[in-house]
Amino acid sequence: MPPAWPPVPAACQPGPLPDCQGPLLGPSTLLLSSVPFVRNLTLGSLVTHFLRQGSRHPEVKWAEREDKVYLTVLLPDAKNPKVNLDPEGTFTFSATAGADNNLYEIKLDLFDKVDVEESKINIGVRNIFCVLEKAEPKWWTKLLRGDEKTPHYVKVDWDKWVDEDDETGAATKVISMMRKKRAESLEIFQEPSHLKLPGVVYAIVGPIYGILCVVSMDWHVALWNPATGRMREVPPIPKQFSCIRQIGFGVEGDNYKIVIMSVGDDGFMCSHYAVYTSRNNIWRYVEKERHLENCELMELRCATTFSNGCYYWIKRIDGVPELILSFDFSTESFGVVEFPCRCSYYGGLGLYGDNDSLVLFSGPVLDEEEEEGSDSEDDGGANGAVIFIWVLNNGNWTQMFTVNCPLDLGIPLGFWNNRYLILTNWLGNELQSYDLELNESRNFRVYMDESVRAGAHRVKFYNYKESLYSVKEDGLEDYDCESATARKYFG
Repeated sequence: MPPAWPPVPAACQPGPLPDCQGPLLGPSTLLLSSVPFVRNLTLGSLVTHFLRQGSRHPEVKWAEREDKVYLTVLLPDAKNPKVNLDPEGTFTFSATAGADNNLYEIKLDLFDKVDVEESKINIGVRNIFCVLEKAEPKWWTKLLRGDEKTPHYVKVDWDKWVDEDDETGAATKVISMMRKKRAESLEIFQEPSHLKLPGVVYAIVGPIYGILCVVSMDWHVALWNPATGRMREVPPIPKQFSCIRQIGFGVEGDNYKIVIMSVGDDGFMCSHYAVYTSRNNIWRYVEKERHLENCELMELRCATTFSNGCYYWIKRIDGVPELILSFDFSTESFGVVEFPCRCSYYGGLGLYGDNDSLVLFSGPVLDEEEEEGSDSEDDGGANGAVIFIWVLNNGNWTQMFTVNCPLDLGIPLGFWNNRYLILTNWLGNELQSYDLELNESRNFRVYMDESVRAGAHRVKFYNYKESLYSVKEDGLEDYDCESATARKYFG
């Protein structure tokens, strides 16, 4: 068993928010977002050429969609950057960087022609991010012409990659919305037209009082209120971050706060993190955190685990779930919470009750003999049809429910209206509700294109309630999410 740790930090009840001039509106709404799975595939060989001897090569990452290529040149604090793209598909970059002003250059002969006028190039402090529009929409399957060996500094950008079979037009998009109109009904759907974003996004986290935290494909961050249609940019993330892998979003007093973490090439979490505070509109960078060392964090299917002032993730060590990692937005510090007991698997976290108490989904409890030989894999219910539901209150775990569900629909997403547990399958194209009062299940339809339904998708659960809370702060601009500013921000 893991060592004993201090109890969960004391609850931090959120106070009034800035410019909060309206109440929560309307009934509770269930939102689902679809994220394509990454599959193994052959990318073909990639070829790069340097311009002259003596220059160095920055790391280059790439991913594609049917109509565009995402290209990221990783070179923090680049000086005098020069980028050129011609219609035939030749991309060149040069800049100096480092204390010795070393020269970095690359030339990429892309696989096919591009539309220069529609392509976008953003030169940032951490990287140069390019969205290259293809002249003809089609899958390239490789980045460059030729058959030479892939240079070590050219890598696939798995954070942005999807397969041709899994193409949906966005890395994350809201696909369904369910609105409760009758207490006994779970089958009334409504297309979420007002929840569409102006471009491709990497992640949507929340909501907190109707506000969502949105991250674009090139790691821009914004706060978004779908009900008012307003967004506000967050300052660029610290230059030490080349990507964002885990996000926590919460509120402390009158402050919205965001914590971000990244992952290294070895797949483990980096030991640094950063915290954004809306009151000051700045990021605070922390170089080293012991709780993040040599571990992985499970991908959450519930879009928020913000509970009593803290955000939570399941922490894996050597591939095995060991502890729950917490981040206290009041003290801006990490801690850990022990599991209630050793179980056959851990299927994720969620929220339950009017106070949004933290919930742990698990398999059956192991006895000492079983525990000794158990691998405790987080298979989300694939090894059994029984889900144990634990609720954390005042630092103590209580087993609240036991749910018997079909083997092919054994992945819990979260609770809706404190009565229904929403379940999905591994492909993410079927949904079922389990009524905790009547102990019965009901399948309901998900509105998807057939091309989307045929692929494998990681479905996320949002328990969303509209509000009129403002994302605007004194001295900071907000804008309409359909505006040209928003489209440029997320384009």
